[in-house]
Amino acid sequence: MKIKRKREDIPFFPHHVINQMIVVCIVILILLLLATFYSTPIEEKADLFTTPSSIKPVWYFVAIDQILMLIPGESTGVIGLIIFLLLVFMLPFIDRNPECRPLKRPFVMIIGLIVVIGFILLTLKGIYS
Repeated sequence: MKIKRKREDIPFFPHHVINQMIVVCIVILILLLLATFYSTPIEEKADLFTTPSSIKPVWYFVAIDQILMLIPGESTGVIGLIIFLLLVFMLPFIDRNPECRPLKRPFVMIIGLIVVIGFILLTLKGIYS
């Protein structure tokens, strides 16, 4: 059984794809021309080692920022934070209790509550300090 094609049917691959590529090239050309002739003024270079005091992290990074501020030394704080996060992610593998109900797993629940409450307190400390 043959499928009859209408005369108006145009195959997708060569025709539509070529049309889309032409549009993409035109848009890129327009963006390049705008960036070339209407560029922004060049200002002073950014100092990578000095952070302005007015910058605050986004709310979901405030606790991590507070942890890094509490631990002295930059590399010590980063290494300590990585070790802490690895331990939290490894917690399901450390506690091999087959029980699914949270009330039957006090070890994991206590550690989980400590982590969550600690992150909430550190976030509040960072936001309101």
